[in-house]
Amino acid sequence: MGDKSDLTYGTYTQWVIDKAAEYGVPYTLPRYLSSTTPELPLPSPPNTQEKYQGKMADLNRVCATWKRKYEEAMSEVKDRDVEILQHKHELLNKERQLIEKNAQI
Repeated sequence: MGDKSDLTYGTYTQWVIDKAAEYGVPYTLPRYLSSTTPELPLPSPPNTQEKYQGKMADLNRVCATWKRKYEEAMSEVKDRDVEILQHKHELLNKERQLIEKNAQI
């Protein structure tokens, strides 16, 4: 996208915004006043082992809940697949009966 310049950009996003402006392409993200993006605050780590274990227990419960929901959904999908196969088999039998009746007529 042009000659390499000696100007160093703080972030790739800022560089993209500047290049978009240079070529007249609209860019919807707001420009930052500085060349660095604001840092997002990270959640503070638990201070004690009890808090850590409590947080891990909560996360394990959430994980187990999602696994259970996934397994229930997969079980339902398998049940639907069995129903579909049964209906296909019934339709095939009815089709055979129709062919036999048409042959008799």
